[in-house]
Amino acid sequence: MVIDHFDKFPLKTKKSKDYNLFKKAFFSIKNKEHLTKQGLEYLVKIKSSMNYGLSNELKLAFPDIKICPVKTFANNISVKPIIEVFEPNWVSGFASGDGSFQVEIRKIKKLASVAVAGIDHKENKYQVLLTFSIGQHSRDEILLKNLADYLDCGIIKKKINRNKNTEFFEFSVSKFKDVNKKIISLFLKYPIQGQNLLDFQDFCNVANLMDKKTHLTTFGLNQIRIIKQGMNSYRI
Repeated sequence: MVIDHFDKFPLKTKKSKDYNLFKKAFFSIKNKEHLTKQGLEYLVKIKSSMNYGLSNELKLAFPDIKICPVKTFANNISVKPIIEVFEPNWVSGFASGDGSFQVEIRKIKKLASVAVAGIDHKENKYQVLLTFSIGQHSRDEILLKNLADYLDCGIIKKKINRNKNTEFFEFSVSKFKDVNKKIISLFLKYPIQGQNLLDFQDFCNVANLMDKKTHLTTFGLNQIRIIKQGMNSYRI
């Protein structure tokens, strides 16, 4: 069922290479090749080129196997080119798995007089920023650039994962007009799934407060703080 699904709906990211190796391993096991020493070593070589390669335990168990660098073995696999044409349901699924909806409250120095509900208010000393982002391995930089073109918004930045000391690229949208009219509108029509749906709903609630300028009042800002405190890693 899994093989049939991804053959019918191909992966767009460079994970397609991992999938093709996975598929080779599946058929090798299906044909009982793994029951022979040669077949088992073949599976270990496949695994060495997938994801993060072999564990230390497997390296010790198969010391005579020449470990294939990820690119060497995987690049010999026939892979269909990345499909450049996106469709909204795919984007929604991509965001459901890898997307992030963030609310940031920044302290600002310069104050300005802002009219809210016909009354002049001195702007809060804080700025509210909404950001939708998707981070991917550096090998999928082109995919993110294509996504930015498709959504007609956002920027791409190279970043460093300090825990793993690896590079990755992040697509992010922070301009409120784009967040409100392009990102939120898209995901309201093509809903986010899973745990990310809860963060998206909170994200929308904050956007609604900002659209009404309520965030410029102390009451509105406090509401946003409460919403933010229950999002993402703070969610119980």
